[in-house]
Amino acid sequence: MRSYVTWKEHFMRFSFDEIRTMTNHALFTLISNKKQAIENLQKKKLSSKLEEVEFCYLVRERQRRFHKPAKHPECCLG
Repeated sequence: MRSYVTWKEHFMRFSFDEIRTMTNHALFTLISNKKQAIENLQKKKLSSKLEEVEFCYLVRERQRRFHKPAKHPECCLG
């Protein structure tokens, strides 16, 4: 019997829990490194989709941590 894993489980280098518990410094460093990796892959005309997906999860965590609801209370980030 074959064991199936989801796309995220197979390709994500960090779990959602690891992203949520990493320090701000680590988070910002990873975001910067991912951005550079994406740019380098695109310059070489290689697929950067996996890096882009991880980049989005990291940026979303940054938004979650630093969102200021008082500035726009209608926003649904929580």
